[in-house]
Amino acid sequence: MATIGGFLLLALPLALALKQPARPISVNYLAVNVAIYGIFVVLSGGDWMPLQRFMVHVLPFVSLLVHAGFARLAQILQAHQAAWVALLLILGQAGYMLTISLEERFILGTGSGPSMPNGSTPVAYLRRHVCPSDTIAVAEAGLIAYQLPLETRIVDMVGLTDAHIAHRPMQLPGGLFGRGDGFGKWDVDYVLDQKPRFVQVNILGKAPDGTWLTNFTGTTLLVNDPRFQKMYEVVTEPEVVGIFARRDEECLARFTGPDNGAENTFTNWLASRRWNKANSPTAVGLR
Repeated sequence: MATIGGFLLLALPLALALKQPARPISVNYLAVNVAIYGIFVVLSGGDWMPLQRFMVHVLPFVSLLVHAGFARLAQILQAHQAAWVALLLILGQAGYMLTISLEERFILGTGSGPSMPNGSTPVAYLRRHVCPSDTIAVAEAGLIAYQLPLETRIVDMVGLTDAHIAHRPMQLPGGLFGRGDGFGKWDVDYVLDQKPRFVQVNILGKAPDGTWLTNFTGTTLLVNDPRFQKMYEVVTEPEVVGIFARRDEECLARFTGPDNGAENTFTNWLASRRWNKANSPTAVGLR
C-alpha cells in the first residue's frame, strides 16, 4: 500500500516533468539521480521496511521533480484549471499520508507501547543468559544489541557494524539479483575465532540431508561448519529458535537461568559490581 499508493499519486506530475519537449538540464539531473538510486534499491533487495526508509534519501529530488511537473501542468492548462488539479493532487497525497499515519497508530499500534519492543522469545532468552563481558555473534544486530548490556560485544555477522566483515570481498553465490546474501559479506573463520558465547541466526529449517537452512548464506555456512557443530549446540527451550550456545564447561556453568532455579547472570553481575564499588579502597576511605 505504502509503495504503490504513494507513487501512483506522484505519477502524473512526474510524467509531465519528464515529457517536456525541451527538458531543462536540472530536470535531467534530478531524474538520473532518482533512477540510479532506484536501481540500487532493487539490486540490494528492495525497500521492504515500513514507510520505505531507503527511498527517504531521494525524496527531496522527487519533490523537485513533482514541482517541475506542476509547473508544466500550469503551462498546459488554463491558470484556474491548473490550480484546481494541483490542489487535488496535493490533497490526495496529504490524505494518503494521513491514512498511513492512522493505520500505523490505530491498527498496527505504533507509538502505543515502549519506544523499542521488548523483543521475541529468543531476545528475552539472551537477556536472561548473556553476561556483560560476553561476546555474541548475531545476524540481527539492531534489536538484540539494543536489548543487551552495553558491555556485551556484538559481532554483526552480516557486516553492517563489524569493520572486518564489512571490508571482506563481496560474495554473491546467487548472482547479482540473488536473495539471501545480504551485501555479500561474511567470514566464517573470523566469527569462530571470536569464540562467541551465543550465536543467533534466522533458522528456516533443515534440509533432507540434515543440514541447517538459514536466510543468509554466511550463517548457513557457519552453522553447518564441522568446527561450529563441535563447539556449539542448539538451544532447545520452548519458542527459542535460532540460538546456539557454546559447549565448553566455563560457559555451561553460567548457562543455567531462572527456568531451572539458578539466578539471572546479568543480575548477579550487577550485584557483584555494586558490591565491588561499595567495598573499594576509595569507598571505604570515605566512610
